[in-house]
Amino acid sequence: MKHKASWILAIALVIAGCVLRFAMPGHDFLGYTLWGIAVLVLLWARLHRVGRTVLSVLVCAGLIVFAVFEIPVVRDARTDTGAHPNAIIVLGAGVNGSTPSLSMCNRLDAALDYLGANPDALAVVSGGQTMNPSTADILDAVDKVNAKTIFVLPNNKNIILAANQAAELMTDKELLVIPTKTIPQGITAVINFVPELSVEENEETMLREIKNVKTGQVTYAVRDTVIDDKEIKKDDFMGIGDQGIVAVGTDMVKVTRDMIAELVDEDSELISIYYGCDVAEDAAEALRADLEEAYPACDIELQYGGQPIYYYTVSVE
Repeated sequence: MKHKASWILAIALVIAGCVLRFAMPGHDFLGYTLWGIAVLVLLWARLHRVGRTVLSVLVCAGLIVFAVFEIPVVRDARTDTGAHPNAIIVLGAGVNGSTPSLSMCNRLDAALDYLGANPDALAVVSGGQTMNPSTADILDAVDKVNAKTIFVLPNNKNIILAANQAAELMTDKELLVIPTKTIPQGITAVINFVPELSVEENEETMLREIKNVKTGQVTYAVRDTVIDDKEIKKDDFMGIGDQGIVAVGTDMVKVTRDMIAELVDEDSELISIYYGCDVAEDAAEALRADLEEAYPACDIELQYGGQPIYYYTVSVE
């Protein structure tokens, strides 16, 4: 009878988990949790006293570890310091196809509540190469900004079209697209924005200055291939410039230096390096020292970018 009851409970949990996982987008974690509980129920019914003791200890240990890491996060996330920052960052979370996860929905809802109470605040939503916004996403974001004129910096060539379409469809606000194709171009545009200048003057300045930025990024190959007449093996490092792949090899530092050599010319004055989350600070500092020796006429700036996938993002101006 006990085994039959265990089976009935486990089946009910599996069905409930399937409903959450497949019929209620954004509730994946709860669905997986119910599946895990169903497995524990079946194991418990088949174990003897010693086995149940071991299983209980493992479950308790898991809950303790989870609590140790999760409770401080929840506590700090819900702490109201009374401060009113001028900018907020919404951390990315999982996306189920085109549907945001429950975690992301909660974060976006909290951000929108804050923007509603603080319309002058700046909001930055983190994303990635596979999370390009649609025209509707851009229009929705612009609609929530309390300003008559809004500059959009795509920072990715694949987003420029959607941004331009959004500008054409926008009727009650002036939406100006600065066609930045890379993050360094976006940074340059923001740096050159002067609140005291007119919209037209700022647009002209940003459009002019982003043309002076050359960008390079160092990443790795996920498969063997041939691109731009360069033979590339899986896990090779690749230096990618504005026009394509400019350096390939097995030594990341050499690939980075070779890529930068392709970007620097006699008119270059500034080399900015943003190192990613997979690069140690001392390794990045060593690279900067090498570049200072190789390019004494250029100022070398090093910043921690924390970006995934790309070990280094470099701009040359």
